[in-house]
Amino acid sequence: MLQIRRLTIGLALAALVGMAQAASPSDQFLARVTAAGQPGPQWMKYTDAMTGSGQSDGMLQPRSESGVEFLHIQGKLKTGFMFPFMGFQTQAPAGAALMDWSGRQGLRFTARGDGKVYRLNVLLKSVRDHDEYGAEFIATKEWKTFEIPFSKLTQLGFGRRVKWDSRMVNGIGLHVSGGVMPFAFDVRNVSLY
Repeated sequence: MLQIRRLTIGLALAALVGMAQAASPSDQFLARVTAAGQPGPQWMKYTDAMTGSGQSDGMLQPRSESGVEFLHIQGKLKTGFMFPFMGFQTQAPAGAALMDWSGRQGLRFTARGDGKVYRLNVLLKSVRDHDEYGAEFIATKEWKTFEIPFSKLTQLGFGRRVKWDSRMVNGIGLHVSGGVMPFAFDVRNVSLY
């Protein structure tokens, strides 16, 4: 039985990297992720319904408020599967080279929400069982900026242990879990630092 209500959002996202110089392919990928109304990476939804017994669902929408673009994620974790979950992930286009983040220290993003715990995930090519590297954050009512060093990213532990390799990045994800509950949060300005 889960005693702590959590939303683990395997955050496959990023955004709006304002760079004065030519942006790297990684920065370009992240900049397109949350741009409202822009053709960007395709987000794939996954839920506990894939297990055959889950009923959780949610939606992800690009939005704009006072000229600020962000991703809005909301839904409900429902009964049916022992550990309700759902999430969204996006990857670099098919045929694109893996992203090399080895010259960077971590991810920076801004989020707000309903006060629950969420998770931002980084997808590595070497992780094949969806036990992605990621970090949790609390989405408070007001916008708050988070900096997560790669050294703080961890796997959840249900799958095969894989060594972190910042040269093998192929996407990002948002994953929600933690018991039956509604959830809602927004994310913007995901970038590397």
